[in-house]
Amino acid sequence: MLRSLLLLLTLIHWAQAAWWITEDTRCDPLQKGWLPYTGWRFFRSFDYSFGLRALASGGFPVSSKHFIRMTHCNMGKVDYEAGVPCQRKDDFVWNKDYCVSPTTCFRPVRRKKYATRDMAIYLPFATVVGGLFMCPNFRATGVNCTNENAVPVKPLIADFSGYKWTEYPSYTNVEQQVPYLYTPDALDVRFRRPFGNSEWSDFLDVNEEYDWSEDDRSAINKAITDSVNLLHGYLDASDEVLVQATSWSHWSGMFGQLESATRKFVSKTLRSMADRISIEEKRVR
Repeated sequence: MLRSLLLLLTLIHWAQAAWWITEDTRCDPLQKGWLPYTGWRFFRSFDYSFGLRALASGGFPVSSKHFIRMTHCNMGKVDYEAGVPCQRKDDFVWNKDYCVSPTTCFRPVRRKKYATRDMAIYLPFATVVGGLFMCPNFRATGVNCTNENAVPVKPLIADFSGYKWTEYPSYTNVEQQVPYLYTPDALDVRFRRPFGNSEWSDFLDVNEEYDWSEDDRSAINKAITDSVNLLHGYLDASDEVLVQATSWSHWSGMFGQLESATRKFVSKTLRSMADRISIEEKRVR
């Protein structure tokens, strides 16, 4: 009874706070949350700088940098961030440390069934892609992150990557943000036990060093074949083009040929095919 009363009072307190707290866009990209968000989010960040000096000297006036940005929000406000540089062709940077202090880093890790996928395209708000772990900072401590010393933080859920927005930090700087992943907040009960009665972290290897059986490889090959066959029915592209399309920029060009309803159907079907891959996920800790 006392626990239920405390929970009710907490909900009332948060609901009242939501009336006057304006959330940062990075904390609630769609601005549809009825309670201020607390947790971690990952974005693909495109940073464009316009250099007047380069223009005056006859050089190219625009330079670009690409990052995967990790943002932590507390009650709808960004309180710290970290980033990992990436190439334009990269979709996401996995199995890397996002360090926020000389001793503390965070590492996003994929589940075994998604560890071979380079593209960060999943069914949004429903797919448990992996998990977030806290690791020692190797540069400062000399200690590698292992399954023994990594501290599980929270599961990582696919965000809606179809939504993106532009920020203007200064007159000569433009940033475009694309949401990829987020951790569920305290009230999202769907992902407390995404693997049944077991802890979600028991099945994740912080270095993604999973054992692959022949059945696992066959399941992945079948999913790839089914996906290519589906795309052949809608896209005017050869096998070579489809296989080489490893980033969303490649896919967006080909998907631009399709009508909106067809594009949504194909995208959703592809995600469902990947999510239904039957691979045995064993405990690693």
